[in-house]
Amino acid sequence: MTWHALLAQLKHPVVRDLAWAINSEEPSIFRCGALLPQLSAWSDRSPAWQDTLLQLDQAPHALLEHLAQKPNRRLGLYFEQLWHFYLQQSPRFQLLGHNLQIYDSKGITLGELDLILLDQDLQLQWHQELAVKFYLHLGGEESILANWVGPDLRDRLDIKYAHICQHQLPLRAHPQTQAYLRCQHLQPAFSRAVFKGRYFRPGLQDQGWIPQAQLSSLPQSGIYQLLERSEWFAPRAQAERPHDYAALQAACAHPLQAPQQLACFPDANRPEQQRLFIVPDDWRETALNLSTQTVR
Repeated sequence: MTWHALLAQLKHPVVRDLAWAINSEEPSIFRCGALLPQLSAWSDRSPAWQDTLLQLDQAPHALLEHLAQKPNRRLGLYFEQLWHFYLQQSPRFQLLGHNLQIYDSKGITLGELDLILLDQDLQLQWHQELAVKFYLHLGGEESILANWVGPDLRDRLDIKYAHICQHQLPLRAHPQTQAYLRCQHLQPAFSRAVFKGRYFRPGLQDQGWIPQAQLSSLPQSGIYQLLERSEWFAPRAQAERPHDYAALQAACAHPLQAPQQLACFPDANRPEQQRLFIVPDDWRETALNLSTQTVR
């Protein structure tokens, strides 16, 4: 079953987020010529996992209870929790450890290992890092990673990629890490990073971004939902807080202080058709002014 066919059968928003965290397609930047060999667009297409998702959609209490154990508003932690649940349900993988803090001889933190997994099919352990990111393209060559910037301007794809490749993945081989892993009877044979997210290009298109001044160019017949950060992952099955065109314009009458994600629907009863970022009118100029600075 394809990703889109599977998603069409799921209705519960948190179950859809779980499916997105595991099965969403690789970000399009992976296919534009950029060399990102260290990143994996993981997907579980097994019938067993698809059956699990369909069952959870009818009875999601186990997933909701899992998330309620550590409630948080940070997207990265939410993404990790979804992955932990997936690994607990998987007949193939065993989660041997997660969020393992590594310290040097003076007690200073060197970093953290997100996951240590046992692949029971291969009888092999590995170290896995998790990342979920949302980037907007400023223009120019898409394969130039510095042209992709986070909506809050505190993140940039080239910097994140370098951090993964130069720090997070090599941490497994550090002598202090190796000593710690031996004490825990863990022997991961290699490291990999799963990188999920959405990448937005300028203009009115699916996964596009527009300045607030162009908000009036949206179709007047559409239905819209302004999304909370916790709703940024999977497409919405339907609008839970629908705005018609006039209500959306009224809700955005004042200048935006930060980019706002928007889900667009053909009507109130059908699934999301388009995802946009609406940004402050000076957002791109500010982003370009900051683009040469090294921020993370």
